[in-house]
Amino acid sequence: MSTWIKNNTLKILYGIVALVIAIPFIQYIVEHKTIFNYIYVNSFTASKYGQEHTLLNTILYVSCFAVLFLLYFAIIKNRKKLFKNIKQILIFVGIMSIIFACIIPVTSLDVYSYIGTGWIDAHYQENPYYTSVNDIREQIEPEHYDKMLLKVAACWMDEPVVYGPVWAFLCKILTSFSGGSIDIALLIFKVAAILAVIACTWLIYQITNKKIFAILFGLNPLILFEAIANVHNDIFFIFFILLGIYFAIKSKKLWLAIIFLAIATGIKYMSVILIPFIVLYALRNEPLKTKLVKIFAYALEFIIVITACYAIYMQDFQVLSGILVQQDKYERSIFLLLYTMIGNEQVIDILKAITLGIFALIYIIVIGKLILGKSQQKITFKKFMEKQQLFLWAFLFILITNFNAWYLLWLFPTIMWQKPENIRLILCFTIGGIMAYSITYFTQIDSRPMGIPFFFIMLVVTACTYGIWWGMRKKKIAIT
Repeated sequence: MSTWIKNNTLKILYGIVALVIAIPFIQYIVEHKTIFNYIYVNSFTASKYGQEHTLLNTILYVSCFAVLFLLYFAIIKNRKKLFKNIKQILIFVGIMSIIFACIIPVTSLDVYSYIGTGWIDAHYQENPYYTSVNDIREQIEPEHYDKMLLKVAACWMDEPVVYGPVWAFLCKILTSFSGGSIDIALLIFKVAAILAVIACTWLIYQITNKKIFAILFGLNPLILFEAIANVHNDIFFIFFILLGIYFAIKSKKLWLAIIFLAIATGIKYMSVILIPFIVLYALRNEPLKTKLVKIFAYALEFIIVITACYAIYMQDFQVLSGILVQQDKYERSIFLLLYTMIGNEQVIDILKAITLGIFALIYIIVIGKLILGKSQQKITFKKFMEKQQLFLWAFLFILITNFNAWYLLWLFPTIMWQKPENIRLILCFTIGGIMAYSITYFTQIDSRPMGIPFFFIMLVVTACTYGIWWGMRKKKIAIT
């Protein structure tokens, strides 16, 4: 027994720290028997005590996650001793996922909007693209209020679904098994998220045949926190992206990959940035005429699949309006900084349009060159993914007007094909993303005024951790 403990010390410590984070929430659930009345958002102690002692609350949050990240990197470094095979990795990821599932959504209430819109569809038989949660609430007498609709954040209360139809349909399916209980509904979403994280970890190993990338993903504290504790839907579209990559690269079934990539797009639209690079890599050695014909065929397949998804809900083009909703918000981004400095939203809209135009032009030129280029047999998938990642970085930190920490998960499906320094940068950004929440823990404010300090803290922490890592490069973790 003592030998086993010695050999698994890092894993045990990682689990203990995760439990320290989760215990206050477990205690709350045991005492109250429901999460419905939980209102202590941004309280690390899951209580009013945490809100009254914001400095202590913030120190606890930062300290626990700092230790968790240190253990995360230590586990990566010692992975050969700690994990003999992928099965052991998946079991440990599953255990950590269950612990994080005990954390009540604490820095984001998005999951309750998923539940609310799904319940509108499943229970009230209303189209969630044309009916908001508030539309239904106004029709219900106060004495018959529906708890499934009451925890939706104010910013989403009057908004119809802003995601793709695949996600709307998944929300309908998941909430239909809840029996109208908000507690069961949240549990179902968390179980689904746990399965998605484990499946993504397994797919990453199947694609790379390297344990390190499975660990990089499955045990990353930001992923566990955002995908499982806060239950963001990004983990589900990442699952379908990885399925698409698997069938395109490993199984050489591009037609099947297109279906999964279209489904991913039907959850979150940014998947379209990746698709041309996967298709053009698969067709890189085809003659131009054949390549063009196949591109047309796969584009048609994609359109058919995504149209079939939209057909479930489509009455008119309002179903597409969700694409623009997030871009109309100026919260955590360089655009918020410019807006604060200039104070003229029309000028910012013009700058945003110019930036988008430049991005689109460069993207089209790069894709055009890949299409028209001669046989590229010597070019690896890694080169294609490095180019794709550059556009994703630009999209994340330049185009998005309302950046959120969980968007960093988008960088992980292709992390295994990036240069070592870029992999380190991504991992440092996950630290920055987690630590940036400290400003909302300390101020108890999670609105536009905190957007700039949030973004600033994330960038500073990322730069500092990357600098420290670079300074210790002689002892750096091997990641290739």
